[in-house]
Amino acid sequence: MRDEELEAMDNATISGLLNQAAAALKGANPALALQLTDQIIASRADVGPAHYLRGAAKAMLGDGAAAEAAFRQALKLAPDIIPARIALAKLLDQSGRSRDAVRLVGEHPGAPVPDLLFLSAEIRLRFGEFEAAESDCERLISIAPADSRARVLRGRVYIDSHKYAQAEEILTDAAEKAPNSPTAFFYLARARTQQGKTRAAREALKKAAALRPNAPSILQEQARAAYSDGDTEAALGFLEHAIEIEPRNPNLHRDLSQIRFMKGDDDHLRSFREVLANAPYDIGILSVYAGAARAGKDPQTALPQLDAAINAGVDHAYLWDARAQIHIMLDNISQGVADTDRAGTAPGIDHSTHLNRCSAYLSANLPEKALPLAEDLVQAAPLDQLALAYRLTAMCALDDPAAEEFINPDILTNQQAIDCPDGFDSLEDFNTALKARLLELHGAEREPIDQSLRGGTQTELFPLLEDDPLIRQLADMLLTNVRRFADGLPRQDGHPFLGAIPEKFEFSGIWTVCLRDGGHHASHVHPEGWLSSAYYVSLPASARNSNSGEGALNIGRPPMKALNEKLPGRLVPPREGYLTLFPSYLWHGTEPFHSEEPRITVAFDIAPRR
Repeated sequence: MRDEELEAMDNATISGLLNQAAAALKGANPALALQLTDQIIASRADVGPAHYLRGAAKAMLGDGAAAEAAFRQALKLAPDIIPARIALAKLLDQSGRSRDAVRLVGEHPGAPVPDLLFLSAEIRLRFGEFEAAESDCERLISIAPADSRARVLRGRVYIDSHKYAQAEEILTDAAEKAPNSPTAFFYLARARTQQGKTRAAREALKKAAALRPNAPSILQEQARAAYSDGDTEAALGFLEHAIEIEPRNPNLHRDLSQIRFMKGDDDHLRSFREVLANAPYDIGILSVYAGAARAGKDPQTALPQLDAAINAGVDHAYLWDARAQIHIMLDNISQGVADTDRAGTAPGIDHSTHLNRCSAYLSANLPEKALPLAEDLVQAAPLDQLALAYRLTAMCALDDPAAEEFINPDILTNQQAIDCPDGFDSLEDFNTALKARLLELHGAEREPIDQSLRGGTQTELFPLLEDDPLIRQLADMLLTNVRRFADGLPRQDGHPFLGAIPEKFEFSGIWTVCLRDGGHHASHVHPEGWLSSAYYVSLPASARNSNSGEGALNIGRPPMKALNEKLPGRLVPPREGYLTLFPSYLWHGTEPFHSEEPRITVAFDIAPRR
C-alpha cells in the first residue's frame, strides 16, 4: 500500500482490512492477518480492534509477549472489546498468572458478560475458591438463564467441594435443560459415582457417549465408573478403546496399568511399551511409564526406554528425574544423584520435579543438598506437606535443634477414644457393625498401585458419606474428635501446623484399609492435608499386644533407607476404638503383623474448608 493511501485510509477501508484479517485468522493464516493489521496500525494507531487482531495473530504464531502487548493496547484504546479481554485473560491464565486473569475479567467496565463470568468461575474453581466461583455462576445464571454452562460449572464446584448430592441435583437440572450437552451428563455421572451410585452414573455416561462418541475423556470416566461398579472387564475395554483413539495420552495408560495391576496382571505395563514402539521419545508417556514401573515394584523395566531417549539427545527435566528415581530405587546412588543434578538444570523443571530431587538427595544421604532446595520449595508453597516433610527430614539428619518444634509429640500427636455414636450400647458394638460394613467394601484383589499400602486393599469412603448412615455416624464422631483436638492446640505464628489451625475444616480424603497377614504401610506423608489420622476399627490379636510392635504406627521414620538408622521414628501402639492424630507433614507408616485376622482401619486427612 502506497504512503498516500495510508494517509487517506478511512473507516470503510479500515473495516474492510479488519474483516480480511479476521478471515485470515479463521483460515489459520496468522501471517496474513499480521500483515493486514500492521497496515492499519501504520496509518491509524488508535484502532483498538486492529491491535486485538494483531494480538490474536501473534498468539497463533507463538509470540506470547507480543500478543499480550497487543491485547493490552487494544483494551487501553477500547476497554469494551470483550474478545480482547477474554483473549488476554486466557493468555495470562495459560502463562501461570491466573490471579491477574481474574482481576482483568473483573475490570470489565460494562454490564456482566457471560463469557467473562464463565472464564472467571473456571479459574476460581481450579484454585479451590469455591464461594467466589459459585458467586460467578449465580450471576451467570441470572443474566443468561438459558446458558447451561453455568449450571454445569456450578455442579463442578459442588463436586470439587464434596457436596455431591447438591451437585447431582443441579447437574440433573442442567441435563434436563440441555439434553444435547454431553458435558452435563459427564459431570452428572461424576457426581453420582462419588456417591456410590455407579449404575446411575453409567447410565448418564451412556448418554454422554451417545452425544459425543469416541471421546477419550468420556471413555475414561466410563472405565472408572465400571470399575467402581465391580465390572473390571468393561473398565478395561473402555480404556483400551480410548487408547486406540488417543494412543499418546499418558493418563489413559496409567489408569489401564493400575486396573491391570489390581486385577493381578503381571504384565500391567504392556500398553506403555506398545505406544513407545511408535513414539519412543514421548516425554509424557516415558515419565508416566517410569512412575507406573516404580509403583508396580518393577522399576528396571523402564530404564532401557529412558536411556534410549536421553542418549538420543532428548533433554527434559521429567526424563532425568524419572531415571534418577529409578536408579535411587535400585540403589545405584551415584548415578541417581548425577541424574538428579542434571534434572535441576534441564528444560521443563517444575515444583514436583524439585520435590523429587529433594527425595533423591535424602535417599543418597545428602541432607546438606536437600535442605536449601526444600527451603525454597516451602517458601514457594508454605502449606505443601511434602516440602515440609523434606525440610524437616534434612534438618533432623543435620542435627538441627530447631527441628524439635516441628515434631514435639506431646503437643502435635494425640490418641483418644472416639465417642460412642447414638443407637449403640457401646463403642465395641459400633465397631463390630462398622467392621462388617467395611469388609463388604474391600473387593479388590490387591493393593492400589500408587499407594503406600502393601499386602491389603483400600477403598474410598467419600462416596458413602451422604447415603450410608453407619459411615456418616463414623464421620461425625471423627470430626468431633478433630474439633476437640484442634481447640486444645496452642497457636504459634509461623509454625507449619500450629500456625495454620483452621477455624473451619473438612475431610480432604477419607478411606478404609484392610491389611492381611504381613501387610503394612510404607512410610509416607499426605501432601494436601493439614492433619492426618488412623482410626482402629478391628485389630488382630498380635497387634493388640502393645509390647509386640506388630501393626504399630511409626511416626517420624522417613522412607529413605539411608536415614532409617539415624531417624528411626517412634512407635505408637494401635488401640481398637481409638483415633490417632498427627500433622500431615510427619512421615508415618506401619509395622507388619502376622495373623489370619485382618487389621481394619479408617484414615482421613483434614484440610481448611475451602
